Amino acid sequence: MGTRRPPPDAWRYAYWLAATLAQKGATIVSGGAFGIDAAAHEGALSVNGRTVAVLPNPLSRLTPAGNSALFRRILAARHGGLVGFLERDQKPRYHERNAAIAALSEHVVVVCAPLESGARNTAAEARRFHRPLWIVPGAPWEPTSQGSLEDLLSTSQPLISPEPLLQSLGLDTKDVGSPSAVLWARPWRDAPHDPNPAPPPRRPVTSSPPTASPPVAPSSALPFSGARTAGTVLPPPDEKRLLDALREAPKTIDQLVLRTGLPVEAVRVVLLTWTVEGVTREGPFGVFRLSSS
Repeated sequence: MGTRRPPPDAWRYAYWLAATLAQKGATIVSGGAFGIDAAAHEGALSVNGRTVAVLPNPLSRLTPAGNSALFRRILAARHGGLVGFLERDQKPRYHERNAAIAALSEHVVVVCAPLESGARNTAAEARRFHRPLWIVPGAPWEPTSQGSLEDLLSTSQPLISPEPLLQSLGLDTKDVGSPSAVLWARPWRDAPHDPNPAPPPRRPVTSSPPTASPPVAPSSALPFSGARTAGTVLPPPDEKRLLDALREAPKTIDQLVLRTGLPVEAVRVVLLTWTVEGVTREGPFGVFRLSSS
């Protein structure tokens, strides 16, 4: 468990920790969210281990939608599963989801949690269910670690390596590698990120007159044919960034959002339009590629 917006090192550590535990036979249970949750699921999948994502909605409406490719990979895995709520209400039930994670788990691990976060709520539920709680210490000057450090005061189990947790689970502790040993499968730049970062601070409104917008090139000026979304969903320069990202290699929507920094909904709409027009095609597990490649 942990923040949706972790530093790269925290994401890599969660990935390595989950991969190590899953390789030894542990089942990785997390919430399917961006950031640390996704890193844990990815780590387990990288070694063909067992992983379960507990979602805050019914399975008919996966949350977050930007991780749908990850959820499909979990379901396609031999030892993967999704857990959701039966009620078909519209509001995600995050607190109930966190309680379910704590109830399903033998041990709860928090890798990177701010002062106010769902991971700290899960930690509180772990204490309520009398589950052993492990906290990965972080730098005190990092906002994403301050909640973890505060929770560390209430538990005697800091976690700096997998061995103590493996011993508590009765699993083999031999040949546990370093954090750099399992990072070949999913580099940080390809990790799914939360496409909705915290909004910037508000700026005072000024009375300066609006500046004229630069002219937008027509869609025919784009270096490919058939796309007619310019000026309606994304301006031509942004569409070109999306196209260049696909020219590098086939990618999922998550990877395209991370590579380009564009809004996830806009990327989804443009890819749908391009697929209908034959510019792109969608392969297994939500991987998009140019039709000409």
